[in-house]
Amino acid sequence: AVYEVEGDSMDDGTERAIKEGDLVLVDTSLRDLHPGKLYVLEIIGDGYTLKEARKVGGEWIFISWNPAHPVLRPDEVRVVGQVYSVSRFREV
Repeated sequence: AVYEVEGDSMDDGTERAIKEGDLVLVDTSLRDLHPGKLYVLEIIGDGYTLKEARKVGGEWIFISWNPAHPVLRPDEVRVVGQVYSVSRFREV
């Protein structure tokens, strides 16, 4: 599946930033969590988001690269799939 990024939750101002308008390619068959991998998540009742999975103290959390956005917990989201590529196609 392909999702177009909206918002700035993964824009940390570095080269790795994922910015609004970028496309993320998502394998929806990969829903098992792995530390450091990126996932598209459905925030229950509030649309979709892109976050990095981390395990802290034995508990999974989902973080934004932009520190202005809150940490999410697994009970707040449904894992849609793992991101395997980010593309920066821009209209000219």
